[in-house]
Amino acid sequence: MIDYIESASISKHADGQGNEDRLFMRDNLCAVIDGATTKHLGPGATGATVADLVCDSLSRATLDDGLPQLVRIISQHVRDGLSGRTAPHTRPSATLLLYSAVHRQVLRVGDSHLAINGEAVRGAKQIDRLLAEVRSLYVRLSGSWTAEDDTGRALILPVLRQQYRLQNSLAFDEYGYGCIDGSAVPGRFIETWNVPDGAEIILCSDGYLSPAPTLAQAEAELHEALKADPACIGTLKGTKGLNARQVSFDDRSYVRLHTR
Repeated sequence: MIDYIESASISKHADGQGNEDRLFMRDNLCAVIDGATTKHLGPGATGATVADLVCDSLSRATLDDGLPQLVRIISQHVRDGLSGRTAPHTRPSATLLLYSAVHRQVLRVGDSHLAINGEAVRGAKQIDRLLAEVRSLYVRLSGSWTAEDDTGRALILPVLRQQYRLQNSLAFDEYGYGCIDGSAVPGRFIETWNVPDGAEIILCSDGYLSPAPTLAQAEAELHEALKADPACIGTLKGTKGLNARQVSFDDRSYVRLHTR
């Protein structure tokens, strides 16, 4: 069973709308799902669509098999749900971070953060590190960033629009990464951690900087960093800055729980 201590899921938008993160919280299963919308313009499914499909799949899960099998079931459900709604280059995706009380394991596909009894494991993608460095250097050299016009984002956008080719791909060396998008997730991208009895677990999306010990600390850490680096080219070095219509660079979700 799971004892929930605190949780939150907050949109990056100032009006509070459009959150593509989802929290799934049941007696024996908890998940943080971070939906990511394609960078290609046009109609179609969104990261929220994928996140909702993941939640729907989890609500039907029996947990009789191992967690890698659960990832396969979820991926098939997402594939069926997206059928006819997206082309490969417009395929949205989501990260998946969950704790199963049945298996006493945390599972991660993607770049979310977690902590087990204070031992933090941060998530990051190599492609994001690379593009964040390029964007940061360009903005620093040009001095041209504003909250209304992120010139560094525009510079890396052509690569971001090709990033779908890296999803669940083993063909691009260290740049491939795991996600839930309806395609098969290679075992290399499925991570698991065993959890002892009575452990405290923190699961959060990468809209937070780290799996801080409390939600209040996670919020304070984020807001202090945003105040100091709204362009996200220093402490917050990333692939986008703080948009004028946003309160943060990404949606964010956090769960703190005890196992028993």
